[in-house]
Amino acid sequence: MARVTTTRKPRKAVSKPKYALPTGPKEPDPDFANYVTCIYGTQGVGKSTFMANYDNVLMMSFERVSRSLRCADFNHENGGVTSWGVYLEAMKLLKEEGGFQVVAIDTIEAAYQKCMDYVCKQNGIEHPQDAPYGKGWNAVRTEFVRGISLVADMGLGLVFSSHAKEAEISTFSGSTYHRVRPSMPGACYDVVQGITDFVLFADYALTKDRKPIRVIFTTGDEMIDAKHPECSVAMPRILPLDIKKGPSIVAKAFTEGAEGLDILDIRTSTRSKSSTGEVLSKMKAQAVKKGVKR
Repeated sequence: MARVTTTRKPRKAVSKPKYALPTGPKEPDPDFANYVTCIYGTQGVGKSTFMANYDNVLMMSFERVSRSLRCADFNHENGGVTSWGVYLEAMKLLKEEGGFQVVAIDTIEAAYQKCMDYVCKQNGIEHPQDAPYGKGWNAVRTEFVRGISLVADMGLGLVFSSHAKEAEISTFSGSTYHRVRPSMPGACYDVVQGITDFVLFADYALTKDRKPIRVIFTTGDEMIDAKHPECSVAMPRILPLDIKKGPSIVAKAFTEGAEGLDILDIRTSTRSKSSTGEVLSKMKAQAVKKGVKR
């Protein structure tokens, strides 16, 4: 009787799982530069200078190249980021060559406009509304999100600036108040709100001795659009804006709970937004009532 031989099939190598469940909570990132930040405020308050003073920052000047800033300003010899295509080329070079920790976009509304122009040209239309069924606006949003996400995909920090827009709000009782927020278009604002960790409002003010200062609001309310992530220390609502040390001041307040400005010592100036005056008045009244200063 003939012997029947069988051939064993080789065992498949057991591959390690691609993912694994966490074994415990992760620690918060203490590096402020790794977060997505929007700083907005009155023209000339120092937003661009604030961004230029990040360590290892690549400035993307969509609006105009500031001749007074010492920073790595992409394509400054030819007017900065003159189109969305130039921005995409910059991101390609950055991915290939590296060398920077943070990308600064100045301003985000100018970047959005150039993105819109790029998409319209690609689709042979003059305006997003010319495409039926909202396809033009969807294409702009998709390309804008894709372009901004290139920074995060490289593991870099992102900061961008915006101008401030103030509006008078009427309540049901008939009273009014002012609200200030970044001046970017609504569609751009929706994207930005979803990706930012910090929204900082910068404005002019005075000390009690009438000396001009600049301040940053880190926490918002119905009058001011501002926010910061939850942190282990109490972050002051108002910080001094030293435009050359701005990022380090915010970083220290975020990680160490640096002392904020004394509310009772701050006055509005003729250059302050109405929202700033209303918020300061509200905070002073609360401080006096509670017997505290900050």
